Amino acid sequence: MVVRHRPPRLPPGTPSWCHGFCQRENKQNNIINLHRTTSAKTRATATLRQRHIPPNVSNNYMTIDQLHNQLNQLGIPDDWYYIHGLYGATDDNEKLALVIKLDGPEVYFKEYGVKTSLHKFRTEDEACNYMFLHLKDEWTFNQINKIEGLDGMTVNERLYVSGLSDEFESCLKNNKTRAKLILRWLRIDEESIKEIVK
Repeated sequence: MVVRHRPPRLPPGTPSWCHGFCQRENKQNNIINLHRTTSAKTRATATLRQRHIPPNVSNNYMTIDQLHNQLNQLGIPDDWYYIHGLYGATDDNEKLALVIKLDGPEVYFKEYGVKTSLHKFRTEDEACNYMFLHLKDEWTFNQINKIEGLDGMTVNERLYVSGLSDEFESCLKNNKTRAKLILRWLRIDEESIKEIVK
């Protein structure tokens, strides 16, 4: 007669006792958690797509609300722009306009009822940034033209009174094309620009 000795039954919680069961349970939990995580990401991505927001970029994403707030901070008048019928002027005639359509946002200038300079964008963020930079530059140029005695000032004085000193210094290092543009706004002659921006 052969006597087979069974290993002693270990109490619940002992690793060798629960390993097989826990492994199966953990695997099942991982599948459930993965499903929940994937579903959440899918829902979030779908929501972002509806708002024309690509996944993973929503932290620095500019919306039309934020665009309007930034234009207000610069002091740009409402009658300079039209934003989707929500902000700015009451109509889009004779001004820069942004509208969001089903196939994506677009920015244009309407003259005599005809859209010109039409630009289509993939996201609301791209359209808002384009419009912001365009209006910011136009507003800056407009303000420069109101400065009295500009032509009698040195380059540094012109940069200071226009509030463009910091941007110009940054552009000298990172964007020489824009640095030249700023100097042209300030009515610096081309020979001097070549000497300053090398």
